[in-house]
Amino acid sequence: PLYSLSFNEFLWAKDIHLAQIHQQRNQWLKSFLEGEEQKAPSLLFSPQLRLAWEEYLVFGGYPAVVLEKDREKKKQLLHSIRETYVEKDIIGFLQIGKFMEFVNLVKILAFQIGSLVNYQSISSDTGLTFRQLKKYLDILEQTFILQRLYPFHRNLITELRKNPKVYFYDSGLRNSLIDRFSSLADREDRGQLAENAVFDFLVRTFGKERIKFWRTTAKAEVDFCLEKEEVVPIEVKFSPLKKEVFGKSFLSFLASYQPARAVIFTDGFFKLVKKGETSVCFCPLWWL
Repeated sequence: PLYSLSFNEFLWAKDIHLAQIHQQRNQWLKSFLEGEEQKAPSLLFSPQLRLAWEEYLVFGGYPAVVLEKDREKKKQLLHSIRETYVEKDIIGFLQIGKFMEFVNLVKILAFQIGSLVNYQSISSDTGLTFRQLKKYLDILEQTFILQRLYPFHRNLITELRKNPKVYFYDSGLRNSLIDRFSSLADREDRGQLAENAVFDFLVRTFGKERIKFWRTTAKAEVDFCLEKEEVVPIEVKFSPLKKEVFGKSFLSFLASYQPARAVIFTDGFFKLVKKGETSVCFCPLWWL
């Protein structure tokens, strides 16, 4: 399998000083999620970190792509990785019989990161049977292309328990699959990319077994839940917040579970607040 660098590893390959600054903020975020209260970190160098984080979201963390400076060559490298690894190595080595159906499946899923997997719709669009679809999803997980995220539930009546969401291990490979490398400001899927980055951070830090999402039959939803002694709800708001904003679904989760802490990731806004008994951190996405 091809392994992708984390954002901090990406920074160590690009700018050691910036990597050290990020590491301090990333460690503060991890400590907050673990329930350790610390002095809030400095916000200096935020524009530089934000710029590097955007490059990471667009081109991903494959080492050869990270080290290449030319944007066009980055695209070529990612297309080459997609063609050789996804469309040749995986299909050939695992003797996948339905070549085009498999390729179409990966591309469809690339457009749907962060969305519930609708097996019936995807089966109709690809021509794959339900059994084949499940088999190919297993293969895509085992070869580190994508990963399924399953719902968190304690109320068996009102909370969903079945359909997963999908996220990609590397955003650059995902962008190659849909052939889209424009800057975040020009993308309608920037929220999906941000959500994918949060998922990647959580899985690398805490392990995939502890990460879930929350969705009720009434369609209230929280992007992620970190399962610890107490569950930690995590929301992604890739918008330029100027003050603390709580969505109805997030407040519903706080009322239902009364967690000790929660995180809302933002496009630069940082603040620690209390909401009832919950300590909420509004945290810049590039601290991931």
